[in-house]
Amino acid sequence: RLVVARGAGLALYAIDGTVLASAQLEAPAAAIAMAPHGQAAIVALTNGRLVAYTLHPPLERWREWPRAGAPLTCVCVASDTILAGTAAGEVLAYQPLPPSGA
Repeated sequence: RLVVARGAGLALYAIDGTVLASAQLEAPAAAIAMAPHGQAAIVALTNGRLVAYTLHPPLERWREWPRAGAPLTCVCVASDTILAGTAAGEVLAYQPLPPSGA
């Protein structure tokens, strides 16, 4: 599966290019990172919001974190934290997602 953002839209594709699901975002996406084990796509938005969308069932909004004070520009996921960078040059640390099914 492949998750793609374009503007304020998010889409989940099968490996053969078939669109499996799509979602409208509240603001354009700046970056996407996959959660460990592929349980969710974590999307950094240009309005400063960090949002996780489940991939099973596809693209349901699962979790969001407090809005940053500036647009988010990047995101990466480690085993014990989520890091996001802002347009103001800050690096923010967020609590990780709970394990699948929690």
